Amino acid sequence: QRGISKNTIDYFQIGYCPNTNYHIKKLLESGYTTDELVEIGIISINVAMDRSRDRIIIPIFNIKNQVIGFSGRSIGDILPKYLNSPDSIIFSKNHHLFNENHISQNIIIVEGYLDVMALHEVNQIGLGVMCTSISEEQCNLIFKYGRNITIMFDGDKAGQDAIFKNLKVILNNINIYHKIYICELNNNLDPLDCYNQKILHSILDKKISLLEWIKKYINHLPSNTPELLANKLKIQDDILLYINNKYLQKAYISYIKYTKKQYVKKNN
Repeated sequence: QRGISKNTIDYFQIGYCPNTNYHIKKLLESGYTTDELVEIGIISINVAMDRSRDRIIIPIFNIKNQVIGFSGRSIGDILPKYLNSPDSIIFSKNHHLFNENHISQNIIIVEGYLDVMALHEVNQIGLGVMCTSISEEQCNLIFKYGRNITIMFDGDKAGQDAIFKNLKVILNNINIYHKIYICELNNNLDPLDCYNQKILHSILDKKISLLEWIKKYINHLPSNTPELLANKLKIQDDILLYINNKYLQKAYISYIKYTKKQYVKKNN
């Protein structure tokens, strides 16, 4: 239905959990205890039943290519749509990225599992934050290995607001060796719509730098009253406080001071 090829299914080792408890029985017979299976989220508390039965299973690997968790995607309209492994001694969603075992210097940051798979279909390496907020630990991983980093969230207002919400953690970690771009999708599009090379490259060709995106985002904030203008200027100054690298901070200060003068001149 989503157009994911067999090659991609094999690449991400996607499977299916049948609507039985056969493999739970085999795990228990092989020596695992019920408490251990509960702790890593295979079964529910006090119920020897697989939490992900009758779901598509997406394994989550760490940087060492070890399976540390799973996400179960429902078939049809069953809720929740995704049922993830709970935090455990081997897995914490905030500390990992989907597909981090294939991280490289050129990466595209997206929200979900299927977004990553859609990018793989067109020979791009995507990393999924598995939500809309990038954690400090995820950001450390991104900036440790990545150099050319493109953020591609959904094109609707919620997706763009999510990028702005993540500015603090991004600017805390960025340095002069990182090139950060924002890929602006048309309204209501998401990375899953980039299903072929032509569409994806037409979008990537229009990506803009993080600084340009910040300027554009702030430009869209209302400033037709002194109070609204003051709020816009405050947001600009707050952004500067997020930047830890002193050289980048100086560059951003120089750039934002210029745009600030433009705002004040326009509204006088």
